[in-house]
Amino acid sequence: NGSAWHTYFSGGSADVSYSGGKADVKIKNTGVVDYGVQLYYDGFRLFKDGEYTFSFTAVATQDKMIQPRLQLNGGNYHAYVVDDVLVTTEPQTFTLNFTMTDDSDIAPRLAINMGKFKTDTAEAPLTVTISNVSVVLNNSVLGGDGDEAAADPAINLNQLGYAPKDTKIAVFRGEEM
Repeated sequence: NGSAWHTYFSGGSADVSYSGGKADVKIKNTGVVDYGVQLYYDGFRLFKDGEYTFSFTAVATQDKMIQPRLQLNGGNYHAYVVDDVLVTTEPQTFTLNFTMTDDSDIAPRLAINMGKFKTDTAEAPLTVTISNVSVVLNNSVLGGDGDEAAADPAINLNQLGYAPKDTKIAVFRGEEM
């Protein structure tokens, strides 16, 4: 149902539907800024010195620039990692690797800006479909509360949530049971 995902609009407008682990963002108006239409997710942590891989799959009904970013959730919305990428009519997986050089953030925001970009040729209406979103910690670091955030915990779960009817998968590591 996408209840963990939200939208923000600054001059743009869109309808979003969620099914089968994907979000279909039907953009009616991009607005005039890159964050004119934004799909976002809150509710995870980023740890100082953590080495992360942020990835997702995207496809659009016409070529469309978008901006995936992990950022401070408030103030100046400083990006920890950001890129402008071209989504095409063929599904592509985008991967952003980064090291968290800022202090640990216990409430960052994962945002995908789909508003107006200077190099954008897309015109509304159009649909951008986002799926397979993940943020993976690739090393062990001390968390903001002094606890260790392990890259290889005994149980791995999707940190960004599941739709009620999605297949739930947990990965167990360690000795044979």
